[in-house]
Formats: sequence, C-alpha cells, structure tokens
Amino acid sequence: MKKQAIEKMYTEKVAELLNQGWHINTTTMPGHQGEVAHIDLTDGSEIRRALLYREMVWGHEPGDFHGDRVVVMVGRNTDRLWPSWDSTVWNNHLEVISEIEFAMVQDIDRYHPDGWFVPMEEAGEIQRLRNARRRARREQNRRVCGDAYKSVALRWLKRTQRGFKSAKVTDVTKVTRVNRMHFDEVTPELQYYEIEAKGKTYTLCPPRKR
Repeated sequence: MKKQAIEKMYTEKVAELLNQGWHINTTTMPGHQGEVAHIDLTDGSEIRRALLYREMVWGHEPGDFHGDRVVVMVGRNTDRLWPSWDSTVWNNHLEVISEIEFAMVQDIDRYHPDGWFVPMEEAGEIQRLRNARRRARREQNRRVCGDAYKSVALRWLKRTQRGFKSAKVTDVTKVTRVNRMHFDEVTPELQYYEIEAKGKTYTLCPPRKR
C-alpha cells in the first residue's frame, strides 16, 4: 500500500465525519507557525492549504480597529517538498487563492466561549463607538461638585489637616468626585473626593463598606 492510499483512506474518514455533521474543532489544532488550524489537500499535482490564523492589528489612526484579526484563507504551496511526512508547508510562502477577514470584537473566554466576530470592514465603526464610550466613561469618572460640597470639605479639612482651623469656605477652590470605572454598570461607584484648597490637593476617601 502506497502513502497516497493511506492519505485517501484518511480523507475518506474525515469526509465520513463531515457527512455525519461533525465539524472541525479548531480549539485543539494550533500549529507551530502560530496558526489556529490548517488542513493540507492535494489533487496529486499541487498542495493547497485551508488555513485559519489570527494576528494582532494595531490601530494607529482614530477609529482604526485595535485587536485580533482572524483570517480564513486558502493558499497554494509554492515550495519544493520532500515526499516524506517530515515536509513543512510555510504559511508565509503560500500563494493566496482566497481570503476572508474578520475582526474579533469579543474575546473568547469562559464567559463568552464562542467570542464574537464581524467582517473586517465593519470593525472600524465598532472601534469608533468603543472609543466614544471610553471617552464618555472617562468624563463620567471625574465630576466637579457643587458649592455645597465645599462646606462639607471644609469641615473635614478643619478636623484632619493642619492650618485649617480658621479657614473659610472661600479657601476651598474645588471639590471633584472621582468614580471607580465599571464598564458593566450604569451608576459609577464613588472612589474618593479630591479637595483643592490653599494651593494643595487633598484626598478624602469614603469609609469602606463592611
């Protein structure tokens, strides 16, 4: 029995599983070239690889997608190979026949085992929305309080800081509420207050909850 006969038998077993409704489980197939999974097929004269890989995309311009790009590609081998089972098809040498790109907008983890992917051309708009939400959260994270807070801050300063025994409300320049950012909550949690008085900044932390 020749090697090709064993390869055909293996192909028949794969086809049998596919026809039964099984699909390729890429989670357990990462390769040594950084790919997620690959399958090499031949018609006897050339080798084509069905390749799934991902790479980090660094967005340099505002609105550019920043995250993992996932690519489904079919490529033709262009290297000379030995006829043994020790040959290597190099992904970066493949001649691309077809290529489909996706952006991973939800990471795969135990809470999202399937992740979420969109066509790459839609990723820019999603990134712009994310950036806008981050900016809004940063703005929400710091809020200047009204004048009523200055009186409360002054009482705290007189009780805890030196040099404020005879201070007046006008000595308190600004009180800023700083919130702890929680991306999954509508109402931010108070982290501390910043009190600006007499040219210095003091931090007032709320009592810890028991």
